[in-house]
Amino acid sequence: VMCGYLLVYMLSGISLWAIFFSTKLKYATDKHSKELSDFSSLTKSNNVLAVFLVVVFLSLAGFPPFVGFYAKMSVFTAAVEASMYFVTIFAILCSVVSTYYYIRIIKISYFEQTTAGNLYLPLNRSLALIITTGCFLIVWLFINPNTLYLFCHNVSLFGSTG
Repeated sequence: VMCGYLLVYMLSGISLWAIFFSTKLKYATDKHSKELSDFSSLTKSNNVLAVFLVVVFLSLAGFPPFVGFYAKMSVFTAAVEASMYFVTIFAILCSVVSTYYYIRIIKISYFEQTTAGNLYLPLNRSLALIITTGCFLIVWLFINPNTLYLFCHNVSLFGSTG
């Protein structure tokens, strides 16, 4: 259970950080940090990157058409089977709170209007490859979760032979 959970969230985290680092403003400013308003014109400047951002956030939130749903469901199921009901309820409540923040960023990137659009630098190939591969795996591993389960099973067998 934990191997699959860690792999899914590692994949989602790498994809999210690649998207985050790829959104560099074209015109440099004095600030060295990003704000949520920086994502407000992402759909206008790079619609594919905005869709990938939604895919990653919905997977992190655990929505069903993405592999993050399987990861959260397996952890919650394992906790219930171990009779850890209060821990499960607390984890579900924390998941709901985090989902609010994920959806807030999606709302900002799609529905908030700015007076001046942000212009972003074009993506370099390595970041584009990381983002595309990560988002493809997030969707594909939901459609075919046996690959993830088989990989985790082989990892656990390899770790127990030593």
